[in-house]
Amino acid sequence: MWLSILGGALFKFWVALIMVSLASAIGATNCYLLSRMFFSKLVKRKFGDRMEKWNTQLERHRNNLMSYIILLRLAPFPPNWFVNICSPHLNVPLWPEFFLGTLIGVSAPSVVHVQAGMVLEKLVEDHSSGVDVLTLKNFLMLGAVALLAALPVLIRWVLARHEAKKVGIDVDALDREEEGGPVHTSIANEDPIMEPLDPTGVIIPPERQHFLRRTSSVSITKAGQQHSPLTPQ
Repeated sequence: MWLSILGGALFKFWVALIMVSLASAIGATNCYLLSRMFFSKLVKRKFGDRMEKWNTQLERHRNNLMSYIILLRLAPFPPNWFVNICSPHLNVPLWPEFFLGTLIGVSAPSVVHVQAGMVLEKLVEDHSSGVDVLTLKNFLMLGAVALLAALPVLIRWVLARHEAKKVGIDVDALDREEEGGPVHTSIANEDPIMEPLDPTGVIIPPERQHFLRRTSSVSITKAGQQHSPLTPQ
């Protein structure tokens, strides 16, 4: 990212964008080839479980694999380094899916980084020449860069909700869980699990839950005996 910003400050927009995108795609390809040729056993031993989980998603997108790689580069989940080293072991073709998907996918965030470099370069130039940098135009430019920078986060959020709906997870429960709420989601039975809370909103530990269940049962039994018509007065 920092080299992309530097490129935007040093070169014209299209020159910097092409250089940055090609460098990212070539670097990812080098990781792909090194992992396939020299580190196959190490990668499988180290990330075997995570690779199996990711492979289930890959299989659902086999028919449009390049589009899926592009989306992964836009919203890096799983991380880019994981995609680079694990793709050769999950039958992701180097050409055209991996290379072109990476080249196109990294172009969008690279636009943001290059534009940020150009904006910073302009601000420095204006400041050096004595021009007021606190102008509405400069604030709007910085705001636009910030909005574009937030785009990958938004895409990742949309994709997470889409995948949750596919496997039957309650997306509202998923949102509450991300906010730190007491609702957790079980993919096995596809039902949200409600954790017991005390009056302060804190999750009750299992041992205390057992104690409360016992005391509640005793209280209910005593109350039933007091009001039962069969209980002698």
